[in-house]
Amino acid sequence: MSKRVIMACLVLAGCSQQPQPQGQQDAATNNPLGLKMDERSAVGACMTPEEERTPIEQIAPERQRAMIGCIQNQAAAQIQPQLPQQVDPMTRLTDVTAEDTMLTYHQTVDVDAATVTPAMTSQLETRVRTAVCGQPQMRGTIDLGGGYGYRWSDKNGQPIHAVQIASCSGAGAAPAPGAVRP
Repeated sequence: MSKRVIMACLVLAGCSQQPQPQGQQDAATNNPLGLKMDERSAVGACMTPEEERTPIEQIAPERQRAMIGCIQNQAAAQIQPQLPQQVDPMTRLTDVTAEDTMLTYHQTVDVDAATVTPAMTSQLETRVRTAVCGQPQMRGTIDLGGGYGYRWSDKNGQPIHAVQIASCSGAGAAPAPGAVRP
C-alpha cells in the first residue's frame, strides 16, 4: 500500500485493509457509514512529494505530528458536509471536528442522559476503545501520535459521555476534559 493511502487510511475507520496495486487506489475512501474522503487531496495538502517518498520512520516526530494533525483536519472538513448520518437505530453522527491530532466524532443518542448509568458509559467506552484499537488504520494513527475522540449527547443535547483515545494501552482512553459521568 502506498504511503499516500496509508496516511489517508489513518484518518478513517473502515478504510479497506487490503493493499491495492500502486496506481489503483480510489480517490474516495469509503467507510461503514458510507462517508467519503478524497485521500489524494487530504494527503496532498499535508505532505510534500518528497515526504510521500520518505519512509515514515525517517520523518522527524514533530513533522509526523503536523502531518497527522493536517490530515485529521482535512478529514473533518471533508466529512462535515456529509453529516448527519445515522450510525444505528438510536445513534446519529452529527459532527466531526479536529483539534491538533485528535479527530472527534460527535454523536446524538436517542435517550435521556438522566437514564444513562456509569456502568453503561463504561461499557460504551470499552466497546469504542476495542473497536478503535482493533482497527489497523486507526491504531496506526494512534501509534504515530494521533487520536480519536467520541462525544455523546442525548436527544435534548445534554452531554452523556466523552472519551479521547490517544493510546491503545490501558491508560490512553481517559474521559475527555469536561466529560460528564452521570
